[in-house]
Amino acid sequence: MLFRKKIITLIIVIMLSVNCAFSVEHYASFAEWNVGARSLGMGRSFVGLADDVSALFWNPAGIMQVNNMQAIFQMVMLYKSYSMMYAGITLPGAESSLGFEFMMLGGSGIEGRDRYNQMTQMVSDSKMALGAVYSKRILQNLFFGVKAKFYTRALGEYSDMALAGDISALYNMSDKLSIGWNLTNVFGMVLGKTNDKLLSNSMLGFSYKEGDLVFAVDSRENFNEWHLGVEWRFLKMLPLRFGVNNNELCLGGGLNLGMLQFDFAYVLKEMGGNLGFSCNFNFGDDLNKIHKDQIDQYLDDAKNLLESDYFYMAKSRFEDVLLIDPSRKDVITIIGRIEKSLPFIDSSIEVEKQTWIKFSRAKKLFNEGNIKESKSILEEIQKIYLGNRFIIYYLDEINKKL
Repeated sequence: MLFRKKIITLIIVIMLSVNCAFSVEHYASFAEWNVGARSLGMGRSFVGLADDVSALFWNPAGIMQVNNMQAIFQMVMLYKSYSMMYAGITLPGAESSLGFEFMMLGGSGIEGRDRYNQMTQMVSDSKMALGAVYSKRILQNLFFGVKAKFYTRALGEYSDMALAGDISALYNMSDKLSIGWNLTNVFGMVLGKTNDKLLSNSMLGFSYKEGDLVFAVDSRENFNEWHLGVEWRFLKMLPLRFGVNNNELCLGGGLNLGMLQFDFAYVLKEMGGNLGFSCNFNFGDDLNKIHKDQIDQYLDDAKNLLESDYFYMAKSRFEDVLLIDPSRKDVITIIGRIEKSLPFIDSSIEVEKQTWIKFSRAKKLFNEGNIKESKSILEEIQKIYLGNRFIIYYLDEINKKL
């Protein structure tokens, strides 16, 4: 437990430090346009909250908090002929989750001019990004995410592309308080005739939940840019939102119909206001059911391992159960009993991992009546794992039959 606290403390310190180190705009940045009307209505503060499909953009590690398959579609008319489209989907799992996103930003009818500022012809401007996300549970309430991205840009006859990757983390310090961090373009390269470079951008966020109220705070630009947001679920299906940042005042709301959730936001700037909409779709099995199925599988695995004297691997499997559900006192009790037995067992985790698959195959062959092949495998295992009672038992039974 103390070791875990040290790991978490170190991660938080790194997150705070890196947030100071990286604070610049990056190649093909879409950040100014925002993903998800929910976060837009909260002043673009979502890095520490990251509990729906739009976490793909704001904090990829947060997709571990999405309880079922969820998709988002957003279409926004920005100004003149410019528009933005975004689509994303999450595929949740008990220990890891996947996500994919697509974003396009563009406009046409732009006046082209030469170096003498003389009009040439009308051109179009387009930017496109594809992203693939993998998020992993590190500890019960600590998630880590990585995202691979592919960018393209085109303005008239000029174009280039880039490959990049992000890393992110989210830690639920309690049922109410969370901290999130996202470092974009931590690695990558630009391809094409351009002097632009991939530069990193760090975002740090906190969220606090109290009943039907959610408070969120994000920091960027070396703590010089702040985003504050509030969400109030005064009715379960009708949330209201308010947000503010260095440049904007935001208002928003939503309509939650279970499988469908519609969100809208109005952003007031110095130059006027913009209205944004997005729609989330919920489908597939609930993550709680996925967790239950995974726990049942782990318990079955642990039972089979224990029944074959594979104590170290059984202990590891029981610990996997606690990683998903740390409240299982029965599992904690079993782990305690196994730990008391380990000093008297002539084995190790390395030996067990090395022989388990072969031992399982030998048992299957024995039950199918293929005793000669089973004996050959068991004798091979016995040279490595001498003290296993069940290897001795099966070899005795085979010798009797032979």
